[in-house]
Amino acid sequence: MDKQGVLLIPEVISYNVSDHTTKKGDHEYFTELEMKYTWMDVDSNETIVCTWYGQGLDNGEKGVGKSLTYSEKYFLLKFFNIATDKDDPDSFQKKHADNDNPNPQQQQTQPQNQPQQPPEPAESIYRTDKQKGMMFAIFANNNIKDGGKMKGILSLMIGREIVSSSDILKTEARKILDIMTDETKLSEYLTIVPGGKEAIEGPKGPSAKEKMCDEVTALRTKMAIDGARFITVTAEVTGKTKTNISQYTMTELQAIIDTLNDQNALNTILAKLDGKVAPGGDELHF
Repeated sequence: MDKQGVLLIPEVISYNVSDHTTKKGDHEYFTELEMKYTWMDVDSNETIVCTWYGQGLDNGEKGVGKSLTYSEKYFLLKFFNIATDKDDPDSFQKKHADNDNPNPQQQQTQPQNQPQQPPEPAESIYRTDKQKGMMFAIFANNNIKDGGKMKGILSLMIGREIVSSSDILKTEARKILDIMTDETKLSEYLTIVPGGKEAIEGPKGPSAKEKMCDEVTALRTKMAIDGARFITVTAEVTGKTKTNISQYTMTELQAIIDTLNDQNALNTILAKLDGKVAPGGDELHF
C-alpha cells in the first residue's frame, strides 16, 4: 500500500453494546460495530467506500478492540479474496488426494541425485527490459539522444522526478508508452522540454521540478498575487490545496505555469474567486 500510495481509512458509523450474565454469574459484553472502510489513492484522491460489520465478545473493556480487529481482519480477507486454510478448496482437494494415496512408497519422489530446481524469482514491480527498449526506440526515432532530456520528459509524463529508468514502475511505464505511442501527446511533452537543454541537471544543478517552481515564483511576482490569493488560484487550477508550491507534481506545476501565462484564463479564475481566499489566509511558501 505504501508503494502504491494507497490509504485505508476506517470509520465507526454506529455501535451497539449489550451485556448478559453467564451460567457462572459473570458478565459478558457483546459489542457490534457498523464500519465504513474508505480506500484512497493519495495522488488522485480517488476513493472506494465499503460498509462492513464487526463484533466482539469480552468480559471486560476489550469488546470494542476485539470487534475492530474482527472487522478489519475479515474485511481484508474478503476484499482481496484471501482464502483461509480450512476453507481453501485447493487445500481440501490436496488433503483428500493424499488420503487416496496413503502409501508413501507409491508416490513418485524426486531422485536424490537430481539437482533441485531453483525457485521462480518474484516478479519485479519495476519496468521490464522490453518496456525500456520501446521507450528508447521512440526517443531514437525522434532524434533524442540526450539522457538529461529523456529523464526530463519521462519525469513530466509520470508526474515525479526520476534519476534512472530503473526507478520507473511497471504501471508508470505503461502510462509512458501510452503517451509516447500517441504522436499528438508526445509532441506536447517534447515541446515542454526544450531541445538540446537538459531537463534534469547533475547534482550541482537544479532539478526540472525546482526550475518549474522558480518559474511559478517569477510569474506570481510578476502578477503581484498575494500568497493567500495564490493558494486559491493554484487550488482552482489543480483541484488540490497545497501551502507549499513544491508539493505539486510536475504536471500540476505545468498547468499552473500555463494558466499564469494566459492572462484571459487567469482573469477568469480571479473573477470567479472574487472575495475568496484560502482558509486562514495562509501564506504560500516557495
